[in-house]
Amino acid sequence: MDKIPANKHQDADCMTEVENFPICAGADEVMYHITQPSDKKFCCKKGQIGVIPLSGYTGICRDASSPPAASLLATVVSMSMRRVDKC
Repeated sequence: MDKIPANKHQDADCMTEVENFPICAGADEVMYHITQPSDKKFCCKKGQIGVIPLSGYTGICRDASSPPAASLLATVVSMSMRRVDKC
């Protein structure tokens, strides 16, 4: 049986990079920040808006054509364009 080549980054601790420089997976996504019920960031596709959940979720994406009350809108944040080479 062939051995799987070792990943040169397998021992890298990337949690700091992920937490300090968050990005969305897709270029068509927008990052939002909420502080309630917990301090989290989450992403929604363009055409959707980030909504603060009433309970139990990190954040909810909702179609922008039917926005909720202003008090439930999550804050848009800019994403870091920093490339993480070690992870």
